[in-house]
Amino acid sequence: MGFIPSVTADGWLDKASWAMVFKDVGRAVKVSPLAQIYGGQNIILGDNVRIDAGNLFLCANGYLKIGS
Repeated sequence: MGFIPSVTADGWLDKASWAMVFKDVGRAVKVSPLAQIYGGQNIILGDNVRIDAGNLFLCANGYLKIGS
């Protein structure tokens, strides 16, 4: 069985869903359920980050930090 994210009333992934995907997450983060994330365990999201539908992030090796 795969990961089934839960979505808030305004259409964004809820905090519990994206906290399981990314290495670390800051404050005021919004992630679309239609974004494609590969290697999320290597991705750090800083404060005030928004990832919209159609975004593709691939981080198989090393790490990727987005935001402050």
